[in-house]
Amino acid sequence: MKFETQHLFIKNLNRLLSKGYSLGEALNVLDFMHAKLVNKIKTFLDSGRSFTRAIEELKFKRFVSESLNLGERCNQLNGVLTIINNRFTFLAKLKRLFQKYLLYPLLLLIIALLCFETIRLNLYPTIRALLGDTFEANKFLLFLSFHLLKIVVIFCSLIVLFFFLHKEYANIIPIVKDYRSLILNNYLELLLTCGISLAEGLNLLKSILNTKIYRLFELEKIILTEYKVSIISPFNLLFIKYLTKGIKTNDLITSLNDYREFSEALLFDKIKKITYYLQFSLFFLITANIFLIYYLIMLPMYQLSNNL
Repeated sequence: MKFETQHLFIKNLNRLLSKGYSLGEALNVLDFMHAKLVNKIKTFLDSGRSFTRAIEELKFKRFVSESLNLGERCNQLNGVLTIINNRFTFLAKLKRLFQKYLLYPLLLLIIALLCFETIRLNLYPTIRALLGDTFEANKFLLFLSFHLLKIVVIFCSLIVLFFFLHKEYANIIPIVKDYRSLILNNYLELLLTCGISLAEGLNLLKSILNTKIYRLFELEKIILTEYKVSIISPFNLLFIKYLTKGIKTNDLITSLNDYREFSEALLFDKIKKITYYLQFSLFFLITANIFLIYYLIMLPMYQLSNNL
């Protein structure tokens, strides 16, 4: 199911539940906008399955079903839908940021790879035969001119693949740590607002969230003792600071709320800066590669044509 369809459905459902509609009434209202989707959900509900189970089988994003599971367990479906909607909104902003600043450079990178490979296979052998030993002194630069982009792409792809297969190790990346800290903060804030204690809330989150990624057992040690935060933990130091401050002042909800308001804008601003740097890096890399090919191949070819 498309990201936009999921976002629109959750947004509209959250709006209706906030106005006091029951889940059944809200689905009836949404029937004219999301007819196929609503009919499938009703079919699942009529067969005795939960709303969360219906969402899972309809292939919504994993965080949607995780959050709904939490909402059904603590009887706070509307509050959880607000969190889900905010997360969808954040991801939609990231998607627009990617399309605006990184899509064109990535397309240009792919085209450059194809063009450089065509030059290497078709033009370079002919030029090398004409120029003889001219290239021997520049073997390393020649290697870079034809393989630099491929090396960078392969290296980055392997890193992305590694973190995709081992999501828990992505916690070492500061921006990922900030994002996951914010997710935990939002869940804890919701549970505490519902009257659930911190210990009960952590136990509830343990049964829902991926233990390897969110390492809630480590968070418990941090709360109870002076346990040092490990590098692969998903909590940044600012989150720990606000959490411990809230516990000491016996006003944890306010402290978590302050952290959320402070960190949301800061996180998006960091991601925005990273996209700028990535855009510049991609353009610089492509430009440098073009210069290398021009310097090592096209310029000698031009000089040869003048001599002839």
